[in-house]
Amino acid sequence: MTPPGPPETVGGGCDNGQVTTVGEDLEQARVDGLLGVLRDAEAELRRAYSRMLGVVGELEEENAGAAAGFGTTARLLAGVLNLSRGEAKARVEHSTNSHAPVIIDLVTECHDGSGEY
Repeated sequence: MTPPGPPETVGGGCDNGQVTTVGEDLEQARVDGLLGVLRDAEAELRRAYSRMLGVVGELEEENAGAAAGFGTTARLLAGVLNLSRGEAKARVEHSTNSHAPVIIDLVTECHDGSGEY
């Protein structure tokens, strides 16, 4: 009978023919968990960004910047959200871009729960 290996290898896994230690298995599980949280956070961020672009698009359609005394929607965003002029203009441009609704579609269609995009 062969004696068990060092304590750090007892209970480890075998992946692709490589023996791993319990510590390595736990570390990999933690990394996998963090990657899952990261993917979920990215999906939430994209949904929120898409929602924000929808609101900006409505503000642009309503000419809300002029009505509020800012002149343009970009200036309104810069003033209300404390954004740079460039960022504010980019958001208005994205909101009026016909591809903006695709952002949320990419999240929902590409993430099938397998962790692969």
